[in-house]
Parts: sequence; structure tokens; C-alpha cells
Amino acid sequence: MTFRGIFVEDNDTEAVFARQMSTKGVLELEHERPRPVSKHSKDIFAGRPDMLVLDFRLDIDLGEMEASEAYKGSAMAQQIRDLAVSEPEHDFPIVLVSSEEKIREQFVPDRTSHDLFDKVCSKENVTNERALVRRELISLCAGYQVLRSKVGDFNVLELAGLAADDDYVLDYQDLRHAMQRATTPHLVAAIFLRQLLWRSGPLINIHDACARLGVSKDEGATVSDALRERGLSYEGIFSDGWPRFWAHLLDDFTLGVFGGRATGIPSEERAANVSKAFGNELAPAKSPWTGKTDELIAFACSCCRRGTEMRHSVGVFEMDLPSYSTRRRICWRCIHDDSYLAAVPPFTIDEADRSLIEDVKKLQIPE
Repeated sequence: MTFRGIFVEDNDTEAVFARQMSTKGVLELEHERPRPVSKHSKDIFAGRPDMLVLDFRLDIDLGEMEASEAYKGSAMAQQIRDLAVSEPEHDFPIVLVSSEEKIREQFVPDRTSHDLFDKVCSKENVTNERALVRRELISLCAGYQVLRSKVGDFNVLELAGLAADDDYVLDYQDLRHAMQRATTPHLVAAIFLRQLLWRSGPLINIHDACARLGVSKDEGATVSDALRERGLSYEGIFSDGWPRFWAHLLDDFTLGVFGGRATGIPSEERAANVSKAFGNELAPAKSPWTGKTDELIAFACSCCRRGTEMRHSVGVFEMDLPSYSTRRRICWRCIHDDSYLAAVPPFTIDEADRSLIEDVKKLQIPE
């Protein structure tokens, strides 16, 4: 089966991105110029595409439209989502693809539109990370295909690839209530993407997995293969686009390898034990701040993705953090270098740690 989608872009020279995001025989996107939003939205929805990709600014080159008919991609996304509420069995993913500048300066401040999109991607990323972007887009189409078939019976365990006797893994009141209220595929997709796959909690990414094992993030490919062989990988919806690992299974594995709590053991000692278990020589994680391998590396920095320790990191402020999610943290190195300021959307440091910012910036980075 070939997934078919639409890319709405008012700049004809940018239509080339439809081809760049397509994968022959798997996902094929066709370019369309924007037309009056109400009629165009209804036509797109009636066409039953597998995906809609929108540029954010659709109001620059109006073509045959009147100035009063100009609109942004978020306006079309809202109309599509409204139509999907009435016909959830025809719902499909909506992706925003625009320039880094427009995303940073225009989309990020427009908070009311953030929840309308399943994925936000810059055109620069499409060009520079084409394989990754294509994989994620295909995963969205495949995931929605599953969700459309489950309308009226969204089972979080089934969608997550878990058996009934594993219900304790996702037994959280706020998750249960969110799933009970979700009546359309795009609402269920938002729960899985924003609350499970894009946050550390029951699921973790390869960077956090490496940090818990005490190995360098550069060993990610080797660690991923080893964890998959041992059945620790997430196999639910969107897993092809966003590979993740079950935290509870990794904890069980590390308990057997280390004989105790992993993060209470220096990274170099953990790396040596994991190397034996995997049959591969793995480099230990070095503290981004001290450069030492005898630190208690616990998690991946949310900015640089390197494993870091609690004592040389600061917390990120996050509103409405689910009970099952882990608060993100940023290493002192990224604070000292101001690397965290370039993130899109920007990080907000927790008030409890904000006073550390200036102190860290005044420190000399250990050699």
C-alpha cells in the first residue's frame, strides 16, 4: 500500500519539498496551492488523504485569492481537526513544515496552534535529515491507519503493544482519563506522541538508555541492537518513527547486570559490566562538565543528549507534567555555553534552579 498525502504551500519554488518528503512506493505527497480555506479544507478532508503537510505562512503569495481570504496553516489545520471530530474514521496526521525562522519567530509564540499538529519540522531539517523525516512521516501515516480502525475502542495497552497482564505499566489515572476522553485518532496520537514517546517516563529514548547503562551516547547504535535482541524495545504505534525502550524492562535488566540501582554506580564501572553482558567494548559516559567517567551519570541532558549527573544539571520547568513523566534536566555545560537558548521551543529553567544559571556561567569548566 502507498500512503498518499498533500503538501499545501503558496510558494511554487518550495513545492520541491513535497518530493523531498516523499518515499517512492511508500508515501507520496502532492503539492497544492492554497485556496479559500473553508472550501479547500473540506475538499482535502473529502479526498481522504493519509497525511496533510502545511507551510505555516500561506498568506504571502495569494495567487488568485483576495487579500481578505489570506490565512495561515494553523487556520486550515483547525478546520480539518473540526471536521475529524464529526468523522473520526477519516482522521489523518497534520504536519507543519516551514523555515526555522518562521517556526521560531511566528509559530512558537502562537501557542494556540501547537496542539493542531502531530509534528513540526523545519525545511532545513527536511533537507539535512531527510531519511529521519521520511521515516517519521511514514510512521505517522501507519499509526493513524491503525487508529482509524480502532475508533470507538481505543485500548491503550493494545496500541502500546502490551499484553493484558502488563496493565500495571501504564496504570496512571491521568493517562486513563485522557484516553477515555479521546474520541478521535488525532487526540489519541497526541497522547502517545506528546506524553509517552516525546517524554521520558514509561518509555525512554536511546540517549537516556545509554545514560542509565553508563555508556557514551556514541554507543547508541550498538546499545539499541542489544536492547532489541533482549526484547526491551517498544513495539506500539509510531515506534518505527520514534524508537523507544520500556524503562521498567531496562531497570530489570540493569538490576541483573549491576546487582543494584544502576545510577548509584560510577559510569565507568557500569560500562565495564555492560560491555561484558553485550559482548562489545563500550565507552563509558563522561560527565559533560567534569569530563570524568567516575561520575554518577543518571540521565541524558535534554539539550546535548549526553549522559549527565544530577549534581551538575538544572531542572526544566514544565507545566502540566504527567504524573508518569520525568522532568527534563540540562547539564551545566549547556548552561555555561548558552546552548540551551537555541532550542525550539526554548527551554525554561525551573525557578528552584534559576539562581544557579549565573553562578554556573561564572565557573571555569574543569579540564
